[in-house]
Parts: sequence; structure tokens; C-alpha cells
Amino acid sequence: MLKHFDAAFTSASRVQSLDPLASLAEGFLDVHAVLIVQASPCFAILGASDGANALDEAMMQRARRAPHADLSGLFADAVTVHGTRIEGPPPFGSLLKLPVRSDAVEYATILFPHSGGVELGRLKRFDRAARRHIAEHRLLERYRADLKRFVGLFETIQRTARIGVWEEAGTDEDVLYWSDGVYRIFDLPANEPPPSRHLDHFPEPGRTELAVSLARTRASGLPTDLTLAFVSAKKQRRMVRVIAHAQPQTEGAATLHGTAQDVTALSEATEKLWWSANHDALTRLPNRALFSDRFRKALQRCERTKKLLAVMLVDVDDFKQVNDSLGHAAGDELLKRVSETLRTAVRTTDTVARTGGDEFCVLMEDIDTLHSLHSVLDRLSRSLEIRLVWRQSVMVVSLSAGVALAPQHGRSETELLAAADTALYRMKAQSGPALALYEAPEGAETAENERIVKNARAALIAGDIQPYYQPQVDLTSGRVVAVEALARWQVRSGPTLTAAEFADALDDPLVGPQISESVAQQAIAEMAAFNRERETKLALSVNANPDHILSGHFLDAVVSARNAAGPDNVPLTVELAEAQIRDRLHGHMVDQMHRAHERGIGFSLVDCDARLDTILRVRHLPIDEVKTKRAFIRELTRDAGKQDAMEALISLAKSLRMRVVVQGVETAAQAVAIERQGSALGQGYHFSEAVPIAELAGLADYVYGAADEGGDASIFAA
Repeated sequence: MLKHFDAAFTSASRVQSLDPLASLAEGFLDVHAVLIVQASPCFAILGASDGANALDEAMMQRARRAPHADLSGLFADAVTVHGTRIEGPPPFGSLLKLPVRSDAVEYATILFPHSGGVELGRLKRFDRAARRHIAEHRLLERYRADLKRFVGLFETIQRTARIGVWEEAGTDEDVLYWSDGVYRIFDLPANEPPPSRHLDHFPEPGRTELAVSLARTRASGLPTDLTLAFVSAKKQRRMVRVIAHAQPQTEGAATLHGTAQDVTALSEATEKLWWSANHDALTRLPNRALFSDRFRKALQRCERTKKLLAVMLVDVDDFKQVNDSLGHAAGDELLKRVSETLRTAVRTTDTVARTGGDEFCVLMEDIDTLHSLHSVLDRLSRSLEIRLVWRQSVMVVSLSAGVALAPQHGRSETELLAAADTALYRMKAQSGPALALYEAPEGAETAENERIVKNARAALIAGDIQPYYQPQVDLTSGRVVAVEALARWQVRSGPTLTAAEFADALDDPLVGPQISESVAQQAIAEMAAFNRERETKLALSVNANPDHILSGHFLDAVVSARNAAGPDNVPLTVELAEAQIRDRLHGHMVDQMHRAHERGIGFSLVDCDARLDTILRVRHLPIDEVKTKRAFIRELTRDAGKQDAMEALISLAKSLRMRVVVQGVETAAQAVAIERQGSALGQGYHFSEAVPIAELAGLADYVYGAADEGGDASIFAA
């Protein structure tokens, strides 16, 4: 279809003459000459018979000025019309000018009759034919103008977007049409036929990928959309996006048509933007975000391959002294020297990243044995001393490093980095460069931790770890609107332990996720039953560790439990500590949160310090609620600055459509101070401690009144 486009435009662009109509009229009406003209807005001859070639310029001017004939009063077809006498040489002594109007343009047919005149019947028949032909001519003129405009727009689009259209038949070798835009991409003259092997301009493996995709498009009709490397006829390297669609044929293979677009500039800009977002500008090493992403993928590969993975934290000793004594430019030079040294010391497959001011991380995977690891570490240990020459000064700077090994020292990024950090700071206490592998602590403390974890695992199986519920009060209305589920361990024939008292079990990489998931599932089921008969549902918050989120199991479990209990009965929020997710505001963590949020799960950022930059930093996350640190409330009644900070926090959170929950409310004065700052929820022992589900009914419908102005009265009013 496209191959006929240019030909159609060329044909339509030619002057569409009405000469055939004029010649027909000359013979049909038996006259000397016929002219078909445009009378207004400007005079132009559209058609002329053979006899009109004898007309000179003077005769043309007389014809132009001649009045129109009025045939409306003549009824008998046998009447002969002679026209208007004019001063002209024989045989052009008279003319007959018939008006025709099409839209706002005036046309005319000018006849030079014989002395015997023209029969009226013939004139009428010809007049009808002339009107029809002129109307068609007028329509064709509009089509031609539109087509010319569209072609101009099409060419502008091709040049501006660096795009072209193409069409080819059933094989790659049979090109039907290329627009000028495609020729420009290939750096070929537009007057030459397309090359027979145009796919050769796409280097492998893109060439094969494109050929396979185009064949699939012909066979199945599924469109092709690929962005591939490309080399033009002038050896210019580009990135070209090829889009293809199939046009089914009655016989043979389908015809393909589509576009080719030079996206080199966009590709380079995107690559630069990605590089800037994932690399440190000074050392050109991966930054914390890219390192974390590679770390997560390396852990997944480690699980599959069963090979060892090591992470090393490196810290520059006395870096502040270098900055203070030699200046920040020297400090920057030192950091670049450290990055070069580490890159040289490790394998090409390892990742070296700058994750902090003077902190570097090295990720080493695919380690077969501990012997192989020690060989790598020996080489690294010899690179932990940097000799910095800066202007007239020479300084020898040592590095300290700690190494953790997966899966021996942990199975998550948090566990391994914590272990490596412990080993690092053990080395910082020594003088000079030092590197150490993490060693698990030993002694009575370790034995006690193991005992707690073992007993907690047994208690979980026995059903002794259950959720208790602490109310959250809307300080404006005085009503309980939500509860937080907190883990409680009911020791057989003993006290009920809070989460802080068996924190070692909650931090255990195996038992901790099991406890969190079990408590959340129990709480969802209990609150669903509690809310089922209530007109106003209480919202539920459950706690989670970021590692639980990264695993994906926790969110899937709570979503399944909520759906089973009835989503309308349990408005659910998952609480995450701000300090724990501070360095995970990207990648898989964010993907998991957004996916859960789309399934109806809210998220709360816990233990915020009421700094506004904390809220702004997480505004791209699906955070519905922020909870302040318990310590923040203690000075609220005495410190005007804390009150201003609380008011600003509430205002900012409200503008971002987030709730604010103030934790640690222990006095009526604190509750009143919060209520005066704006709309917020309060949670703390002043309202209630955490209670089992059986005692929650007595609190849920309680309406709490405001304290008096002095702040001495209880905020609870019976």
C-alpha cells in the first residue's frame, strides 16, 4: 500500500486540466472555441478547446469582461442563442458566457458560437455537464491541497522524531517501500532502491533476534517492538527501534509494515540517567542502591548454586584527619585511590561499591571453597594500605575491613552486613591495616540467646505466642479507631512476656519471621470476628521486619489471611521501622510494597523522629501512616520547638494524605498538647496497655473526653 503513496501524491499534484471538457463542448455545441475559466477571486483558465488556441490576449480580456448570459427566461428548447456581440476578428464576433458557482468560487463557460447561434436544448445539457465536472474539479483541488498538507506534516514528523515508515512483502529480501525517514536512518540516498540485505545493518545477536521476531509477526500476527544496536551505511553506530505489524494477504505470506526510529539520543540519555542514579560521581563505583540490588540477586543465585558468597566492608582509617590536615580535595583523591586499589585487587566478576562517605563494600560470589575465599582475602589484605602523595605532603593511610560469609553468617543483606560490620569494628581497634572474617560470639550470652530462641520456637508451636491489642485514639473525637497487634508470650505457669523480653527470638532469621507471620494471621482472624458485628470497624496494624517483606512470604500470608477473613472486616496496615528501611528505599523492597498496596494493604513508617525530610524521603513509597518515636513526646509539653515540629509534621503528613500516630502518650498533658497541634492519633499507656482480644470490647466503644486547659485532668472521660 505504501509504495503507491508517493505515486498517488505526484499524480494528484499535477494540474488537473478541464481541456477535455472544453474540446467536447466545442464539438457537441458546434462552436468556434470554448474556454472554462475561474472568474473569481482571480481569473484563471482551467480548460480550452483546440479552437481557443487562435484567441489572442485582447480577445481573452474581452471574454473576461463580458457579462454573463441569462438563459432563465428561455423555455423552448428549439430557441437559438446567439450570445453577445463583441468587437473581434472573424469568426470571433460574439460570445456566450454561462455562469457556474461552486462553494464561494465563481466559474464560467465561455463559448464563441457560429453566426447561426447555439440551440438552447444543447446549451442546457452541456451546462449541467459542466457544473458536474467543475464541482468534481473543485473537490479534487481540495483533496490535492489536503494531501499536500498531510505529506508536509508527515515529512516534518519524520525529521523531528527521526522516524520512517516501511513496508515489505513475504520475505526479508522483498522490500516494497521505504519512506525518506528510513533512508536517513540508513544513511542512504533516497533515490536508490533499498538494500536487499538491510538486516545486515543490525549486528548480532540483534540481527537474529529481529529476524526471528519478524517471522513470528508474519506467522502469528503478534507485533514486533525491539530496540537494537544498528550500524548505518556510513558506519555510524545508532540505536534503532523497529515496530512491525502484519497485514494478512489472501495468498502467500503476510505483508509487514511498520516504523523504524532512531532513538540513539533517548537511549544515551536514559543510560546516563541510570548511571547517575546508580553510581558514585567521585569514584565512579556503584552506589548503595546498585550494590543492594546486586547483593539481593547474588543471594538468590547463592541459594540456587549452593556456592559461597562473601561481603566485605572497608573503612578508611583516620579519613577525617586527611580532610582536616590536607583539605577536602586530598580526601577526594584518597577515596579515588582506594576505589582503584580495591578494583585492582578483586576479580572482574566482583562488585566494588562506595556505600558511604569513607565506606566501601566488596561483593564476592561464586566462591567454591573456603580455601578459595582465603586466597582472595590474602590478596585483598595486601591492598589495605594507601600511600597518598598530595602536593608537598606524603601520608600513609590504612584501611580496616570485615568480611561475612553466606550462608554461614546470615542469609539476608541485613544479617550479612551486620556481621561484616562487627568484624570491621573489631579491626578498627587495631593499629594499621587489618582484615578479619566474622566470628560468631561465644559464651554464656550466646547460650542464653539460643535458649530463648529454642523455647520461643516451642511456644510458637504450642500456641503460647499470641497477639495483644493496644488502642489508637483519635484525639479530636475521643474514639478508638485502630489497634496495634503486639506479640505476647504467655509462659506456662509464668508471666506474660513482651516482645522486648524475647527480642532474640524475634531477631532470629528462622524463628522471627514465623512469629511475626503467626501473630499477624491470628490478629487478622480475631479482628475480623471482632469487627463483623460492628458498624464502625477498627483498623488493625501488624509489625514486620523488612527482611520479611523482601522474602515475599509475609505479605502474601497477610493478604491471604485478610481475604479469607473478609477484606471489609479488617482494614490492615503493616508497620515498618524507619531505621530498618532507610537504606532500602528502592528495588525489590519497594516493588513488594507497591504490589501489596495494590491488594489493599496499607503501610506505616514507625519510630520517625518528626523530621520533615524523613517524610519527604519516603513520599514515593505507599506509606499511609507515620508513627513518631516514643521519646519525642516526652518534651512536647515543655519544648516549644518540639510543638512546632509536631505541628509541621502533622501538616505535611496531611498534605501527603498520611495519618500521624504519636506513640508513648503517658500523661493527659501530653495528650492535650498533641490534640492542639492538629489532627493526630495517640497511642500509649495513658490510654491503655496492650490487652487480649477478650478485653478489647470494653475499650473499643469508650469515648474519651479532652483534658481541661491546665492539663491535669485525665483525657479519658467516663
